Amino acid sequence: MAWSYIADARVAKVYYLVMTEFDKNAIPTKLLWVDLEMTGLDSDKDVILEVAAEVTDFNFKTLGSYEARIRQKREVVVERMQKNIWWRDYPANREDFLNNLDKAKPQSEVEQELIAFVAKNFGEEPAILAGNSIHNDRIFIKQWL
Repeated sequence: MAWSYIADARVAKVYYLVMTEFDKNAIPTKLLWVDLEMTGLDSDKDVILEVAAEVTDFNFKTLGSYEARIRQKREVVVERMQKNIWWRDYPANREDFLNNLDKAKPQSEVEQELIAFVAKNFGEEPAILAGNSIHNDRIFIKQWL
């Protein structure tokens, strides 16, 4: 898919797998909001724990939602969380993620579900990637998904 309209062409293979072409003159009618929960902010060392995506129109009416936790190696998650002050300061959140790692989905499954979610909600319409922390999330999408 040619998502250079919304982001650097290297941002994520997730986007390339959704579609191959779109009309660059098409006027977008929806936004793709993405939020990731990670063990930290270093995309080379930290890992994605959770993915949430919402599709809205430009009046911010929710048209679709997706959320999944990603199964990661416990030792990696624990080690990375110990190096991140945010996780130390929020033990309830930390314990929730650690206690539910086994219930999370494999990364490849989450990737395929996210691709299907975007394809279903956007078809051949260009998606505008949105979110509060999307700059950093894009880096993780590129690295891990």
